[in-house]
Amino acid sequence: MLDDRWTEHQLTDEVEVTTVGATVAGGRIVVGGGGEHQGFAQWYLDSGAVRASERDDLAGVASTTTVELDGRTWFAGGGTGSVILLSDPVEEVDPEEGEPESMELFLSDHGSYAGVGAVAAGRLGDRSLLVSGSWDGEVWLWDLREEAPVMTFEELDSVVEGVAVVSVDGRPCVLAAGGTTLRLGDLGTGRWEDPLPVPGGDISCMDVAWLKGRQVAVVGAEDGTVHTWDLENRRPLAEPFTAHTGDSRQRRIPAIRIIELHGRPAFVTSGGDSLRVWPLDG
Repeated sequence: MLDDRWTEHQLTDEVEVTTVGATVAGGRIVVGGGGEHQGFAQWYLDSGAVRASERDDLAGVASTTTVELDGRTWFAGGGTGSVILLSDPVEEVDPEEGEPESMELFLSDHGSYAGVGAVAAGRLGDRSLLVSGSWDGEVWLWDLREEAPVMTFEELDSVVEGVAVVSVDGRPCVLAAGGTTLRLGDLGTGRWEDPLPVPGGDISCMDVAWLKGRQVAVVGAEDGTVHTWDLENRRPLAEPFTAHTGDSRQRRIPAIRIIELHGRPAFVTSGGDSLRVWPLDG
């Protein structure tokens, strides 16, 4: 919390929460997310109230984000099962009301039954988009107003661990990260460009941001290495380096986030039992 005090909110079952997003609803901070064995839930930081989804087809959550649709903010979570759940961060919690308003995007309606390993929000003109990456290598682009996919890219040969909607060469693209490559997909043609190689361990996470007028990607890997890419010029920003060491569990980087620190770009990596902050130069 901002006043330097920790507040604990306990779920009904003692399970790990590995992915979260946050927003403000009615002046209250609401956190939404879940984990491998924890379905999607919302936590209200001021009251400690918890509201968990009772959906059986989203029993685990691998990725969470927030997305804007018609002036409203929604949580989007994907994981086990072939469904992406969009949940309304309601302003008030009343156990008698049941679950918050939600909508579902079913991959199974379009021939896919794999779990969703990554979700990210984006916009194309006035269209609110969601891009999803599946455990079988599929990447889908969804129009949230239509609640339907508008594009499916050719299946990749690895689990998709990170996705984003980016602007490259003045055009919107989808970026997918998985295995040992980054792939840019053209929203005009639906085709992938040649892969951008990320040598070392398999990619475990990714984040993107603007840096000096161009989009960059920072990816973390299973072997603890970090790679930074200039997407505009299709080249690395710097040499890869090892951010976390130790055994396989301690080395793995499950999450990475680009931030601004003292007015300069930086990024945070998690690994083992530590968080580390690094400058983002390029």
